[in-house]
Amino acid sequence: MTEGSSPVPEQGQLVQVRHRHYIVQDVWPGAVEPSQPPMHRVRLEALDDDQVGETLDVIWEHEVNCRVHDALGLPRPDAWDPMPRFEAFLLASRWSLSSVLMGLPLQAPFRGAIQIEDYQLEPVVRALRMPRVNLLIADDVGLGKTIEAGMVMQELLARQRIRRILVLCPASLQRQWAEEMLTKFALRFEIVDRDYIQKLRREYGIHVNPWASYPRLITSMDFLKREAPLQSFLASLHKERAGGLRDWDLLVVDEAHNAAPTGRTTYVRDSDRTHLLRQILGHFEHRLFLTATPHNGFTESFTAMLEMLDPLRFSRGPTVNKEQLAEVMVRRLKDDMVDSLGRRRFPVRHVDPLPAVVLSREERRLLDGLDQYIEKRLRRSGKMDRLPVQFALTLLKKRLLSSPLAFYRSIQVHRSHIETDQEASEEDARVVLNLKERLDEDFSDDEEKDRIEETAHAEAAGFFQVTGEEMGLVVELVNLAGPAAEREDSKFAVLLDFIESHLLSDGRWNQERLLVFTEYKDTLTYLTSMLQKRGWGERVLVLHGGPATEQIATVAGMAGEDTTGITRDGRVEPEQITTPSRVPGAENDATGTVRGRWV
Repeated sequence: MTEGSSPVPEQGQLVQVRHRHYIVQDVWPGAVEPSQPPMHRVRLEALDDDQVGETLDVIWEHEVNCRVHDALGLPRPDAWDPMPRFEAFLLASRWSLSSVLMGLPLQAPFRGAIQIEDYQLEPVVRALRMPRVNLLIADDVGLGKTIEAGMVMQELLARQRIRRILVLCPASLQRQWAEEMLTKFALRFEIVDRDYIQKLRREYGIHVNPWASYPRLITSMDFLKREAPLQSFLASLHKERAGGLRDWDLLVVDEAHNAAPTGRTTYVRDSDRTHLLRQILGHFEHRLFLTATPHNGFTESFTAMLEMLDPLRFSRGPTVNKEQLAEVMVRRLKDDMVDSLGRRRFPVRHVDPLPAVVLSREERRLLDGLDQYIEKRLRRSGKMDRLPVQFALTLLKKRLLSSPLAFYRSIQVHRSHIETDQEASEEDARVVLNLKERLDEDFSDDEEKDRIEETAHAEAAGFFQVTGEEMGLVVELVNLAGPAAEREDSKFAVLLDFIESHLLSDGRWNQERLLVFTEYKDTLTYLTSMLQKRGWGERVLVLHGGPATEQIATVAGMAGEDTTGITRDGRVEPEQITTPSRVPGAENDATGTVRGRWV
């Protein structure tokens, strides 16, 4: 034995090897000649922050200055203990289990700070019946899929069936997932994004791997599918695992329908998100998919998603085995949910269409002018510039339909860049294509999206070698859009009529709330400005992606006030705005959140 080494450790002991701390996973004696000293191969699992979960195989007798910190274990029996002592040992063993409630069928309902509905227990029971959890929770919006997923996690953790968990969700929901798991289940998750990686590198060095930094992580699917994060994730995995063990235990995919292959016929095309899942799924023992819209109308796409969930039960094709589907999918709708007396659990949701928007003469001139510009420029586009030109013109049309201010700022950027007479190449076309794909992703920060959108517009403008007539149309659009951005448009007039008819009673504000979702932040600014001009600034709360999402807590504190909320589309969902159930005129769902009126 090398000088300074310790006796051979046992499985489960804490040891120090190479100045780092490890837990002994397994010990194998080596086959050597009788005249040679014994050798032992020891598999270790790292405990230090920068290498949590990583394993290391060593020959114990060849390690220098290795130490066993604890020599705890069962005593070697040399005689029979008295019965009282043996009973005390059994009692101590029972109390050392993961929970004194181990004998009960379920533990999660007693561990979480949540109010359980009986239907929310079904996914937990279904998961426990599965030797390997492959479950699709496809409940309707508002039934508490996040709560159900949290209970499944907590139950599996309590039974020591899982340890390492990765949650994939839209970027805008990462913070919500972390807060829900921490406040409701006392499960701490780290959000892996660019800021988190930079923080780890400052603290532990540039070679730290974020995917090995903590056993429970949350990240967005669009972040992980990028080249650098994906390669870093794959590099953190162990290439060889004894006994077929996997590196991760549970994968939770929120909004799983976003990862389903796309297609309208018998041929479906894998998206980047689909490719991502196919690369990482094999490293997870259990899989939990969450979506309120599991079927997009195309069976081939649906079966492809089921194949990713459980490849032993399903294969991509035009038909679905309904018996196998019933084994893995939990699907309940609000309209079908009744209590023990047969009464509806949730109120009936009414969708009332707003009146049609009638454009003014100035708005019609603006729309017709843009249509003429689009038609003339697309007619001259060739093979190389068709995609960038079409992308830029489509973006202009979408922003015009959103608000006058959004279009005015975009047409100004467009004009400034087409006047530079820059020439674009095929490489520039690939840059535009990459930026276009980046804009299709989900963003947690609206400022970042605006920057990428402006960059994409500027890059695409390099393909606009406009004629004199086309330049005249652009100048006219700029001159028309400037004044339009300062006044109320026809869409705002319809919104104004809705506010006055539903939120005002005899000229006084009532207890109704209104949520208005916009696609662009410029439209959010435009609506806020128009409402402020009406003198309603104090009644408007603005929420958008990025650091300002902390204002969600402000909404809870303002529950007793009359507030018209304007928020950017997709950044704040109804489940994120939590207010007390005493709010008049609001409908409480099963998760204790409040849903107001929608426009």
